[in-house]
Amino acid sequence: MDNILTGLQAVLENIGVSFELRNLDDDEITIKGGFCEVKKSRRLILDKRTTSNYRINRILEFLRKENLENVFIQPRIRELIERNEDRPKPA
Repeated sequence: MDNILTGLQAVLENIGVSFELRNLDDDEITIKGGFCEVKKSRRLILDKRTTSNYRINRILEFLRKENLENVFIQPRIRELIERNEDRPKPA
């Protein structure tokens, strides 16, 4: 699973999106992360307490909305992105 996450992070980097894990703990609201743009800097920020599976699925969700036609992506990673469903949860 770590290889998939690393491959997806490489795609984010290739399209100019930084990936950050942060402590988003807040007693008043529940937030697990999201995408934002700050001064033309694109960021995908997720709570560091989330599972690898959650991270993979959120990155896939984000990448499926991007134009990746001219971006080199490892075939195995491209297949995951082009499959229009979340990664199955482990049993």
